[in-house]
Amino acid sequence: MPPPYRRILEAHGREQLQPKFNLISKQGRWSDMGNSIGDGILNTFAVAGGPNKIVPLTKERYSSLVDCITINFNYAPIEQPVPLMKALFQS
Repeated sequence: MPPPYRRILEAHGREQLQPKFNLISKQGRWSDMGNSIGDGILNTFAVAGGPNKIVPLTKERYSSLVDCITINFNYAPIEQPVPLMKALFQS
């Protein structure tokens, strides 16, 4: 049975990465997997950017698609999550 993420890669035209990712994961080379993912792939699966860009990027990408999102602010400095959340809810 192929790994569950294979279909996700296929849906985004990145199926050629699955055998490489599978091998790297079996070898426990998780850092190598992270290093092999460029910005194009990262931005396909995530909204990535600095604090001043994350809100506009999120709104641009999802405002017409969803009415609920979850954002991980674990890596943001302590003073940033509340203003960012408020900005997300503003029209």
